[in-house]
Amino acid sequence: KDYDYYPCINPYQRKKISELHTVKNRSIVKIKGVRFEAVKSEHYGPTVGFVISSDKFRIGYMSDGRYYAGQENRYEGCDILIMNVLVPKGLEPEEKKHMSVDEAIKLLRAMKKKPKLVILQHFSLWMLRANLWKQEKIIQDATKVRTIHAEDFMSLDLATLATSQYKKKAGM
Repeated sequence: KDYDYYPCINPYQRKKISELHTVKNRSIVKIKGVRFEAVKSEHYGPTVGFVISSDKFRIGYMSDGRYYAGQENRYEGCDILIMNVLVPKGLEPEEKKHMSVDEAIKLLRAMKKKPKLVILQHFSLWMLRANLWKQEKIIQDATKVRTIHAEDFMSLDLATLATSQYKKKAGM
């Protein structure tokens, strides 16, 4: 099959996948009662975000890319919104391809029905040096949306939105 861009899955990975769906903006795929809707991203590479929904939840995942007008409408009403935010408050990326804290605030403020929880992830060294706790507080204070950053081995209870860390059991 001809692609508009290069394939993102190599032949080795492909052998381990039972189903593979090629999507673009507004594509909808349903798998075992879960609906995946692709949302365009503004990035140099072939990226799309998703709104994943079932009868019980609605999760938005924003892939790499910067904010564009109207993007907030596609993630409206998500219980959880996972955002790739690589640029700290008050700074601009050299290349216009990554979300900043300022753009995250703009997107969240534009939403009529805001998420219950925002999870920041996919950090740059720039964000790490700017203090993740400070950056999430800036977003939370500006939008009144609970905001946390992802951590290694973190798990999230979808019913309560409580997070926990994986802990190795003694003797293992």
